Amino acid sequence: MANVVLLQPTPAKPPVKYYTGLYPPLALLTVAAPLVEDGYSVKIVDQRCNPDWKRELLASIDDDTACVGISTLTGTQILYSLEASRLVKEHTDVPIVWGGVHPSLLPEQTIRHPWIDFVVEGEGDHVLLTLVRRLLEGREDFTIPGLWFKRNGSISTTPPDPFLDLNTLPRIPFNIVDPSTYDLADTICMVTSRGCFHRCGFCYNVQYCGRRWRAMRHGKQPSANCPCR
Repeated sequence: MANVVLLQPTPAKPPVKYYTGLYPPLALLTVAAPLVEDGYSVKIVDQRCNPDWKRELLASIDDDTACVGISTLTGTQILYSLEASRLVKEHTDVPIVWGGVHPSLLPEQTIRHPWIDFVVEGEGDHVLLTLVRRLLEGREDFTIPGLWFKRNGSISTTPPDPFLDLNTLPRIPFNIVDPSTYDLADTICMVTSRGCFHRCGFCYNVQYCGRRWRAMRHGKQPSANCPCR
């Protein structure tokens, strides 16, 4: 069905509606972009808008599937991410890859869970593409920058690559999701920058992005008068 299945975990029992509306999973679409550009098929399963996500998830996996990737924040999303990981492990032999904010902040804790095979620390655009190539080729060399993995009962990792140049990344493949599922009446979400140069104590960006802000060309910098700077 798909070379890569990506799952967007829900923060509560689906279907979920936010006061700002339900928007496409940009994090997953972003890491899907290099895969799609390289010719791989990607299926996104969004727990937030499908109460029958378990059936959809299992139906998306077949012999051509290299892995199931899950991007999660800290909080209740972890519970639903673990539920999905357990479901895949109980019914298939497909590897589970976790990425996103929580696994990047606590990669060693995350990789120790028996339902998780790989953890991407930091930006996953190139890491996931390289991992998928090696899995589909049957290679067991997982010494990929930014990847945590298990080998013979022990945990291995390599330091993350430097931050990516956003101008080199492919366009986000919005065509792989159903727009009617989301609140896109006359607007669409876009990613034009990553990171933040402020030091808010509650925010992951201080550690995750090292207080760096990167924008695509012609991007406009945040105001220097931001009250949280």
